[in-house]
Amino acid sequence: MSTEFETRSEFPHQSLRRYWPKRFTKRRPFNPDSENQTYLEYLQIEQYFGEWVSDEEEEEGEEENEAEDEDCASCEDDGSSNAPEDDVNEQSKGTDSGNQISDVRRFMRGMERDEDFLHDYDMVDEVAEFCEEGSNGPFRAHEKHVAILDERNIAGTIINKGGHCRTNLEPLTLEQFFNKLSRKRLRVESDSTNAFDDEESDAERRIVFISDLDSFTIQAIIKTASRTQAPALRDLLHKYLTRKTSIGVTISNGFPVFTLEFHMPYYVLGKTASKDARRKSDGSTLRQSRKLDFLSRSLDASKESSPTDQHYWLHEAQISIVVTGVNNWVWTAYGFVDTYFGSKGTVEDYDKLKGRHWEREDPLAAGRLNGGEPIWTPREYFLRVVQSRAREVLKEWNRIVRTVTEEVEGSRGLAYSSSKVTAQKLEILERRNSQMAALSTQLIGGLSETIQAWEGFRITEANYFLFDEVPTAEPSLEAPLNAIDKEFSKLKPGLRKLEQLKKELCDRREGLNAYLSLDGRAAARQLQDLTVLAIVFSPLLITSALFSATGVLPSPGLGKFIYVLVVVTSTMVAMLLVLYHWRYCLQRGVDCMQSAINSFNGLLNGNRISSDTESWDIERGPEKAKVGLQAFVGQIGLDPLPTFATADALNNPIDIYHSYLAERLQTLVECDPGVVYHSIQLSKTIEDGDLDIVLPKLKLDGVKPKELAGELLKKFLPHPLFAAPFRDGVHIRVLFSTKNTPRLLLPYVNDRKATYGNFPALGSQDQVEFKSKKVIVEFARPNIAREFTIDHLRSSILGAYISNIHEAMGYSVVRVNYLGDWGKNLGLLGVGWQKHGSEEVLNEQTDLFRYIHDLYAKMEEELQPEQDARKKARQDGQDTSVLESQGLFAERDATFKQMEDGEPAAIALWEKLRAITIEYYIETYAKLNIKFDEYSGESRVSLDPEAIAQVESMLKENDVWEEKDGAWVIDFDKHGAKLGTAAIRDRNGSTTYLLRDIATVFDRFKTHEFDKMVYVVFEQDVHFRQVFKAVELMGRGDVANKLQHVTFTRANSPVAQPGSTQLLGDILDQCENHMRDAMAANPEEYQIEDHDAVAKAMAINSLVLHQLSLKKGDGNDLDFDLLTSPTGETGTNLQLCYAKLCSEIASIRPYPSPDEIPDLDYTSLTQPPYSEVLRLIARYPVATQFAFEKLDPGIIILYMFLVIDELSACLAIDELERAEGEGESSSAGLKHLARVVMYESVRQVLENGLKLLGITPISP
Repeated sequence: MSTEFETRSEFPHQSLRRYWPKRFTKRRPFNPDSENQTYLEYLQIEQYFGEWVSDEEEEEGEEENEAEDEDCASCEDDGSSNAPEDDVNEQSKGTDSGNQISDVRRFMRGMERDEDFLHDYDMVDEVAEFCEEGSNGPFRAHEKHVAILDERNIAGTIINKGGHCRTNLEPLTLEQFFNKLSRKRLRVESDSTNAFDDEESDAERRIVFISDLDSFTIQAIIKTASRTQAPALRDLLHKYLTRKTSIGVTISNGFPVFTLEFHMPYYVLGKTASKDARRKSDGSTLRQSRKLDFLSRSLDASKESSPTDQHYWLHEAQISIVVTGVNNWVWTAYGFVDTYFGSKGTVEDYDKLKGRHWEREDPLAAGRLNGGEPIWTPREYFLRVVQSRAREVLKEWNRIVRTVTEEVEGSRGLAYSSSKVTAQKLEILERRNSQMAALSTQLIGGLSETIQAWEGFRITEANYFLFDEVPTAEPSLEAPLNAIDKEFSKLKPGLRKLEQLKKELCDRREGLNAYLSLDGRAAARQLQDLTVLAIVFSPLLITSALFSATGVLPSPGLGKFIYVLVVVTSTMVAMLLVLYHWRYCLQRGVDCMQSAINSFNGLLNGNRISSDTESWDIERGPEKAKVGLQAFVGQIGLDPLPTFATADALNNPIDIYHSYLAERLQTLVECDPGVVYHSIQLSKTIEDGDLDIVLPKLKLDGVKPKELAGELLKKFLPHPLFAAPFRDGVHIRVLFSTKNTPRLLLPYVNDRKATYGNFPALGSQDQVEFKSKKVIVEFARPNIAREFTIDHLRSSILGAYISNIHEAMGYSVVRVNYLGDWGKNLGLLGVGWQKHGSEEVLNEQTDLFRYIHDLYAKMEEELQPEQDARKKARQDGQDTSVLESQGLFAERDATFKQMEDGEPAAIALWEKLRAITIEYYIETYAKLNIKFDEYSGESRVSLDPEAIAQVESMLKENDVWEEKDGAWVIDFDKHGAKLGTAAIRDRNGSTTYLLRDIATVFDRFKTHEFDKMVYVVFEQDVHFRQVFKAVELMGRGDVANKLQHVTFTRANSPVAQPGSTQLLGDILDQCENHMRDAMAANPEEYQIEDHDAVAKAMAINSLVLHQLSLKKGDGNDLDFDLLTSPTGETGTNLQLCYAKLCSEIASIRPYPSPDEIPDLDYTSLTQPPYSEVLRLIARYPVATQFAFEKLDPGIIILYMFLVIDELSACLAIDELERAEGEGESSSAGLKHLARVVMYESVRQVLENGLKLLGITPISP
């Protein structure tokens, strides 16, 4: 298919797999509860019971102990009947204090395993703070219409014009809106066709339109949103409230859900002083309206503006359109628009427009679509709506550009005849010119971001609308895509015009400043002339005064008069020279003093300060490293590095800038140094600057932050590390100096090399001796003989990352693979060995590990009929004890009892099977670059009667456990923890999974005396909370506080059928084979030698990065084609970029020595994209520290792809310069030397990041 997209830029190749997934193009049966149950209800159930309650999701490691579930099932039911409802009521009334949180915060936070960077900070805080009033009170009763709702149902699989309507584009009050959304969306007894029901049709296609979204309407949406809509709504609310720009497509990795988003901030130019009535928690308006009184205004300063004068106002506005659903039939479209400034697009307006063109106009499309004959497919509907809204944005931008152009052109006459204008008017003109320049800068930033958002979408995600994984009968979407593209293309001339106007304004400002300085210079020159005359005649006057004074000179005479006159005259001449050349004299004096100080410091350090970068090295000790750093910053004209308690300038270069800025700010405000330091924070993105002074955090009484911003900007003096700061509301944003940043940053990174980004002090018990804390990381947890699942793989890779990053932060790490080597599943394997195995058979096998897996799979297949019979009996309410006392159930339990009793034959067989397992995993995990310090398991405490007895004794002494129905249990509800009831020993006296895990905690604490222990295990949230609470109830709260569980969602891949097996090696082999196929299909991308070895390494690395890039709430369907793709955010693409970077470095020779690096000419790095790369390099330690705090590898992955994006632009420029022959001159050689130093720093940063993730970088 040929499209305009292909002719205008690189169109993504189909190997990107940007196809619309086939799972969305089929009507498939799914559980209606996923849409009927609200997300808040789901969270409440998950919070107290977890998904472990269901039969399909029993806890791993306890699956072999089915009897345990039955023993405590009644206990769980007893403790769970009323708690959730009561607690929902309490929490919905609560605030964010204590353990009670608002519905908004609960919704935005989601489950712990769903949290990510934005959820923790932007999404939760910014949305919840805006909704503070609305989320803590009941709905306000009023008749104002707040929303339009359109709900329809397709009759079977046939799409007719209107479908069956439930709610047809009617404006609704808040109460009506909430009530309609509260109804069940889909019928519970629905079949796969969702056919029409006489009582009420299903609301398959739902359209929600809201103008000027407020906190109470947000509450109505949040209280009724389903689980499938929650991720898209969290993102939508955050981006709408904070005016983010985004156009994109998201396909979930878990339950199949798609999201199409269009978030477009823009400005509206008006002549009314309309202000947004919505307020943030700090009292400021949600949207800002700026009075542009410098437009169309007289230069006559004496004329007072009257209240009736017309001024322009610039209003902030936002359009947010999101379409999200589970397939092409069941989906929801949200449209949030701003109209507070007087727009005609309100909810009330659309009700009045009924019948203008057709019966009902679709409000999401600004009335340009017929709401009575809806578009049924989500992609087409999204594009048609975006096309309509893009016209609206274009119209407003055109108006703004036209007005600004007229203003600038209209003032040209005055600007270029400035010599004829009075000084007073000249000052007004200069001030107006500066305001116009600032306005143009603001508009250029907003318009550029809008154009870039569309360009990014067009290049990377337009394929989702052009290609289907499976061809369908849907109409082509090429036409609306091209129409939208034309609309956005019309914005580019406006951007170019604004850039031209800005340049003109900046040039004009220099001329105006020159004219303004003429009068001042003339006055100064007159004063200087008078001073010279005074100096010329002053010697004679002074001498005469001395001789005329009585008693001053003992014997006056002509000779003495002449002598004194000569002395005084000489003195005055010296003063005259200083008057004319004082700046030069002062500079020379400062240079001499600085040189002397540097020389003195050099003697103290015994090093050459100018080039010996070893003086920075923290390995020589923090004090010596600090002295070296102090000497270096002195070289670029800085005072000694300021000291702040929380700054770590030796490991984080951002803290160098942070400290100097805090020192400068402290001289301007009367405030505690710690408060000043913490009022400065790193900007969220480099587009927002580098450092951000948040003025309200200064907590200055009686001072308005916005007024303070203006005062501080006037007082900020030039600084070697910073460019001129600029105001942004209650923020002052500061950029790093592009001149000195490479001189400071590149030697800093070059000196630290592999340790750049590490913070050894975080893992130290003693800050003087740096004695490391100890952390145990338990991960992988495969079961002997059972299938190795994708969940085990993810646990292995995530656990390796957590171990690596703890080591980087100074911890002593013990990596533990906690095998499932005990339990009734081992009893079943023992029965299989007795029936089908022998030493002779074992000796004949070439793959022992696969043999025992196949043997266990065979026994599971034989046991399946008995398990089905027991399940049916349990469902029928029958006693299952008879079934469990006969057949394979009885044989399995008896064999496991022999193991627990320590019978020699049973233990010998168990030891043999365990040894085979460990040998296999040692060899196979080595392919993943994972090495365990300890292979442990449940057997360790199970075979140690004293360990179990000690735990049971502590439980008894602290009155924690009790007997119930023949089993020993812990009723956590009685102890204030809503965790139900869990068995410690079951009815036949066997130890349970919970008891063994509790005993393991104390066993490890006794052996290792750890400071922290992290479990990396999928789901099992409730189980680990029970373990931690039990340890606390046993009187060891100190140990419980050292325990942490890192969880993630179970994989969506289907469980293997009985009789089949999957091993870790099988997964790795599949990945390697796909990588070989990808390399063979794209030979131009893989021009490498040793094809097979590289394929293996790249396959493993790509698999690791794919697993680590998943969020905690994401499912885990392995898509080998996707993870081996050479494009997109894949491990393969990252490795190819790294290899290309290494080749670029190798091509520039000779590489500068460490002594030469500080003295290179870095002028070529002062402009984008090189300066942007440097700013990102400086942020790497911040990324690693945050990734450590959250134990989230996705932060590092996101950071590396940001670096790769900017780096690609740099390499493209270099390649273009070489093609144009710009590499021959000496200046070009110096330029490339500076760049190769930067590239080496980037390579080092990428290498450090990859190794933290457990990936070995591949060099060409």
